[in-house]
Amino acid sequence: MHAASRLRLILVWSVIALLTGAAVFLQSWRAGGGADAADPAGRMVAPIQLQSELVGKICVALREVSPLTPTDEVMANAEPLRTGGLADRLAYAILLGRVASWEEGLEQLKVVEVPEDEVGRDADELRKQVEEALRWRLLLGKAEAIDDAMGDGDSSVAVETLERVFAPEFETPWQPLEPKLGFFARTLGPDADGEALVTLGVLVVTGFWYLLAFLGGVAVLGTLAGLGVFGKLKPRMEPAPDRRAALVLGETFAIWMAAFLGLNIAGAVVAGFLISALGDGVAEYAGLVSISAFLASLSVLAWPRLRGVGFAELRGLVGLHAGAGVLREAGAGVLCYLGAVPFLAFGLGVYALLSILRELLFGGGAQPSHPAVEQLGSAGPAGVGLLFLLAAVVAPIVEEIAFRGVLYGHLRGVVSPRIRVASALVAALVSSFIFAVVHPQGVLFVPALGGLAVGFCIFRELRGSLIAPMVAHGINNAVTLTIGLWLMG
Repeated sequence: MHAASRLRLILVWSVIALLTGAAVFLQSWRAGGGADAADPAGRMVAPIQLQSELVGKICVALREVSPLTPTDEVMANAEPLRTGGLADRLAYAILLGRVASWEEGLEQLKVVEVPEDEVGRDADELRKQVEEALRWRLLLGKAEAIDDAMGDGDSSVAVETLERVFAPEFETPWQPLEPKLGFFARTLGPDADGEALVTLGVLVVTGFWYLLAFLGGVAVLGTLAGLGVFGKLKPRMEPAPDRRAALVLGETFAIWMAAFLGLNIAGAVVAGFLISALGDGVAEYAGLVSISAFLASLSVLAWPRLRGVGFAELRGLVGLHAGAGVLREAGAGVLCYLGAVPFLAFGLGVYALLSILRELLFGGGAQPSHPAVEQLGSAGPAGVGLLFLLAAVVAPIVEEIAFRGVLYGHLRGVVSPRIRVASALVAALVSSFIFAVVHPQGVLFVPALGGLAVGFCIFRELRGSLIAPMVAHGINNAVTLTIGLWLMG
């Protein structure tokens, strides 16, 4: 490689590293509360996260299906709540009241400490509301026990007397807690058991789905390995014919990262302005801004043309072609999804080990989450439709062009392109790492997302076309959102 080309390559990867670091910083800033963290005294308590609600539903469902299980074993699943934000800690007290006794819930509430970054009037008020709700639930439980002891059939004299004395102010004191505590507020009411059992059923179905997908993926990977051993597998991916084109792809990816970050930041600002100006009703359609930002980022594909790479050549370099035919490539996309699941499972195992290590060393931390899944909880029909369009169609197209197309093609062209196995391995690992680390689920979840991306890279190498990875990416995101939607009822 000439000195000028080497300097360009160093510059390209310096920019990519810098932008990757900026993306990680922005994601951690968002997870930490953004600008609100700069003013702890005036900060409002952060609402409970969907992952925490899921933990609560599992505990309640376990108590229902196995009432003889010791309380300590049931509550062990909710241990991370004790070291989370204030909403998590209050939720743990409520959950302990539901699983053990309301007296124990009140005792736990007494030892709940407000995290330093959530100290303020809102925290004190929320804690007081939780205490009132727990005391009301304790009184209601005693009234129900009195009625049961009286044995007067359908009469509920004690409960009716209690409600008449305290109504209407304390008739349902848990309802005001729902915006902050979600399912845990409903745990104080009469319908939480059914909601938790439905969630448990969805988890069982989800487990069967991924078990079948894993077994199918093992079969797919085993078949590919067998074909490779007997020389019957002929990869269709061809690296860039010269270093010039490969370097242009690297430049294009660096420009895409800058454009993507800038457009998404601008989109968030625009969405916030529109909601402030037009009211919360337009929040339902905020997904349109994200969709526009994703699609607009593809305008950087004009850069190779300016650098002397024609559009026909670019399509071949990044896999923007029909391959063996759209239908056959789409079918290969289903196999690509299945083949990626074992890599995902391996990554999840690594994530679990890292989480245990973090728990032992630092006492826990935030669970992985994605803004799209978090938005499902408050989205209406239009919002859900836009989220599915973004996650299952637009994002797979844009991200596969950027990562498995441009970045993977760049790496295959500059890292020992004549040695296919070594070049493909390096390209898959590096591009998959960057793909995973810039996603908002957190650093510990990188092995899981990276594993999934490696599966996509295999079919990018084998098929040449991006259609299979796009389809696989879309299936994965659609399945994830569907499960999230079911879990939230």
